[in-house]
Amino acid sequence: MVDFNSSRGRFTILLCKNCRNRFEVSSPDDKHIFAAQSKTAFEVPSPISDSSNSDIQKTSDDEVIESEHECPKCKDKNKIFWGAPKFA
Repeated sequence: MVDFNSSRGRFTILLCKNCRNRFEVSSPDDKHIFAAQSKTAFEVPSPISDSSNSDIQKTSDDEVIESEHECPKCKDKNKIFWGAPKFA
């Protein structure tokens, strides 16, 4: 997942799990700026783990939005999860 911010708004390139086609999907709002293809990417790490992606991993379940997008090539449904940073 690559997260971009351009004049067209915040979007990411999604790779279709079926045909491997790449297509753009937009963030649902300005708050949810991190994208992943699995919800586990946003799980809060245990207190003993150390991660360089702490802003991403400090996202709570209620701040993760699941959305589904249809591939323009094969019409397969692809899920993407959007997370918001949680600042201490």
